[in-house]
Amino acid sequence: MYQPNRSLLFILILIIFGSFACAFVLQKDSSEQSQRSNAHITNTPNPNQFISISDIHFNPFFDTSLVKQLIAADMLQWEGILQATTGFGTFNRHAPSFDSPYPLFKSALVELKKLKPNPDFITISGDFLCHDFQSTFQSISGLKDQQSLYDFSSKTIAFIGHMIHKTFPKAPIFPTLGNNDAFCGDYNLQANGPFLDSMTHSWSKYVNHGKVKSTFTTDFPTYGNYIADLPGTNNRIIGLNTIFFSSSIGWHSPYFCTVAKAPADEVLSWLGKALRNSKGKNVWLLYHIPPGINTFNSDQIPAHSPDSCSVVKGVASLFMTSDANNRLVDTIAKYGAANIIKANLAGHSHMNEFRIIYDDQNIPQSFIHISPSISPINSNNPAVAIYTYDKNSTFQITNTETWYFQGVQNPGHNVWVKEFDFSQYGVSAMTAGSMQKIYEKIQSDYSTRQLYMNNYYSSRNTRLIQENQERALECAISQMTVHGYDDCYCNSK
Repeated sequence: MYQPNRSLLFILILIIFGSFACAFVLQKDSSEQSQRSNAHITNTPNPNQFISISDIHFNPFFDTSLVKQLIAADMLQWEGILQATTGFGTFNRHAPSFDSPYPLFKSALVELKKLKPNPDFITISGDFLCHDFQSTFQSISGLKDQQSLYDFSSKTIAFIGHMIHKTFPKAPIFPTLGNNDAFCGDYNLQANGPFLDSMTHSWSKYVNHGKVKSTFTTDFPTYGNYIADLPGTNNRIIGLNTIFFSSSIGWHSPYFCTVAKAPADEVLSWLGKALRNSKGKNVWLLYHIPPGINTFNSDQIPAHSPDSCSVVKGVASLFMTSDANNRLVDTIAKYGAANIIKANLAGHSHMNEFRIIYDDQNIPQSFIHISPSISPINSNNPAVAIYTYDKNSTFQITNTETWYFQGVQNPGHNVWVKEFDFSQYGVSAMTAGSMQKIYEKIQSDYSTRQLYMNNYYSSRNTRLIQENQERALECAISQMTVHGYDDCYCNSK
């Protein structure tokens, strides 16, 4: 008869008992780790974020049958009237179906409310009014007098602010002016004029919301500039009107206005003083027209041409006058190097792009991030952006997420889709140095370049950018002068 080995049996009992004990301990430890992990997720505060809206180009004429009602109604009644509007706009430039009708503007606000119900604040990089606002008003309304045009323009500007504030009642809103934002027409803003007075009156309550301290009511009526200090921090936003720097001033006949010489010197002097008085502050500059190359001309470059260099030399131009451009770039580089200017936020091109500001030694000192537009008029999908930033110390922007609307490109598919976030470029913050690294990857890495080019038009599925045009857009990232741009384009491979 088999007799079990008692020593072996004892060892087996110990092993079995130990296994149960170990499993119990591991389960308990795993449960505690899970609880700590879930507690960490639950208790982690929401990141500091703000919303960026650019180039709304709101079009109140989209449904022409409603225009007379809008003229007669108070601005607060507009929403009820405009709800009868159908359609989200088109990629064309034919009045009155261009730019952003009410359904598109409303859809953007609804989506942003879902994505970020309580942003720290909202920035708007200019161009509130639709293109050809003045001529379209006169054509559809039949009213040719000055007061009717001015009143309707004022109500439109006020309505946009009202809708944004109604959607985000706790958030300050920081605007800057675009080239279409004027009574007198495109690029025809009057310094110390009635448009600036009107917008100061309707928008000061949104800028000075909560505990924000700003110079909006005192500075904005003169040239459209202001300083806003964010409460409880050393963070400051300087709203800068760069329309007076534009090389396009005087190209269009003003409506009922005599527009004097643009006060570019005065605005640059104001900016210099504002930055000198910002020692110890973290500053963002917010403006519409960025310095550097006019990228609107890139579509004139043939897609495939052995002599595209000569074409570039014929069409390359700056958004600004050469003098204003160079002085603004030098100012940004100086205060970027001094660690005062932390970022520049702009609009105007309607595209999702960025630019880098270098000093005289070709060292990157600052960057400009250009927000995509809600208006689809430049063949781009409507888009909005949500930025994450360091509120408490550096005021650095750490990420940007963009969302685009599919309903213009695919009518009936009226949804907003996340396009990308900046971390896909492999950086943890948006600084001059990190933007330089991205730029170098765009030049050398095919997938990075395609990511940038796809995002440029906010994921428009039509291939709008060809090889020679890609090179033009790459050079626009780094070159702030026509000479440098020509050299970059013609000598890059």
